[in-house]
Amino acid sequence: MALMTPEEFEKSLKDIKPRVFMNGKRGENV
Repeated sequence: MALMTPEEFEKSLKDIKPRVFMNGKRGENV
């Protein structure tokens, strides 16, 4: 995995699992 900044990492996670994120906050139970 390429090194990324925290912002890029979060963005990549949002692209992969957008339902896991709400308003930029992590919500696994959502």
